[in-house]
This record gives sequence, structure tokens and C-alpha cells, in this order.
Amino acid sequence: VGTGSNGKPWLFNGKGQNTANATVYGGTFNADVNHQHWAHEVVVPETLALKDNGDGTWTVVPSVAYNVEIASGYERMVGYATFEDAFAATNKYNCKNNTVVVVKDVAVENTITVAKDVNAVLDLNGKVLSMNDASGKGAYAIKNQGNLTIADNSEAKTGKITFNSTTPDNSFGYATSTIGNAGQLTVNSGTIENTTVGGASYAIDGIWHTGDVSLTINGGTIVA
Repeated sequence: VGTGSNGKPWLFNGKGQNTANATVYGGTFNADVNHQHWAHEVVVPETLALKDNGDGTWTVVPSVAYNVEIASGYERMVGYATFEDAFAATNKYNCKNNTVVVVKDVAVENTITVAKDVNAVLDLNGKVLSMNDASGKGAYAIKNQGNLTIADNSEAKTGKITFNSTTPDNSFGYATSTIGNAGQLTVNSGTIENTTVGGASYAIDGIWHTGDVSLTINGGTIVA
């Protein structure tokens, strides 16, 4: 890895500018090689992502989702290690249709937060996002604060977001939801379910949130 004429470090692909001929499958670099000075000289497969280590280095790790980025006239799939990173990239880069595509089935350990400035589509791509929560204290698989559309654009139509609380609390203030909506939420396709037995449990709720909150359901399956 050297330093380009723009003063930023970059990994040089000797086969030429804007040519995706060098593929990276692992390692640690002193540059985000997915977004270096010359677009597409180096690519990381969408099943992998570059994790920012916070010390000026990036390490290749498995991805959970990807965006289709458009740069220098090329389209390519860029993977991200977290959904938050993938959503943030829809603002930072030129992402086709502002769509975040799920790469694989993912067991979510912590709530996925969609920030207020995000306007994006989450394409479940036939995959399952699942969360099992033991706290019983108002947990969410996804908390939407932005403008989020849920869709499943796969042929199989098996995409699902599912939530289960293993210790449900019957107190109204401790409701658990698959999606807590504090922004604008649209469901076009896919399944959103809460399989919790007992307690105050919802597939989608906006009950704790005030202001500009809306829910539009054009399709899909809602189970609670």
C-alpha cells in the first residue's frame, strides 16, 4: 500500500485505473480499499467487508449486507460488517436505489438502529434476521428513526425479520417489538413476526414515539 497523488493511502492495481482485476479476500490495510482514490482497481467480494479498526487500519471480515455502489461508471457490490454501516453508506456513497441487501441469515444480538438521516430500503433477499432477547425490557430487533422500506426481492420470498423474548414482561411499559418505529416505515413484502408467548408483544409498534411517525403496509405478512 502506498500513497496516491491525492495524499491518501491506496492499494495499487497494476492492471490499470478503473479495472476490477485485483480481488481482496483477507488481510489488514492502511486504507479502505473499497473506497480509495481510483474506483474499482481493487474489489472485496460482497460476502466480505472492511472493518474500520479505529487506528487508521481496516481488516477484512465477513459481511451481513451489501450495497450496489455506482462510481466512475461502474456498478459493484460492497459489503458491510454491520447493518448500521450499510445504512450509513447509502448517504455517504452513490448507492443504487439506496438499497441495503441482506447477504445471509443473521442472528441479531443487539438492536439494529436506522438513524434519522437514513432514507433506505432493506431488501431481505430471502434471508432471515432473527433476535432472541432475554431482557424482556422493551427490546427491538430494529429501531427505525429514519425513512425505512422493508422488502423481499428474492424469488423465493422467504425473507423474514423475527423476534422472540424468552422472558416476556406483562407490564405495558416493557413491550417488546420486532420493529420499533420512530420514523417513517413502509412494508412492501417479506414477513415481520414476533413469536413471543405472553407479555406485551408486537410485530411493529410506534406507541412510544411522537412527532412525524408513519406506517404504510403495501404487502408482506405481519405476525404477532
